[in-house]
Amino acid sequence: MTAFDETIEDELVVLKVTDSDGNIIAGCNLIIDRWRAADLDILRVEETYRR
Repeated sequence: MTAFDETIEDELVVLKVTDSDGNIIAGCNLIIDRWRAADLDILRVEETYRR
């Protein structure tokens, strides 16, 4: 087992989903912490694609 490295910083991951024309229809921001746990910060889905 390795020691925990406190120098690791949080990481922001931005994901997007596009339609066939390249228009963004959904996306989210995730913050990955040093423990590799993800917090969903922002989630957006265009209204016509919501169910």
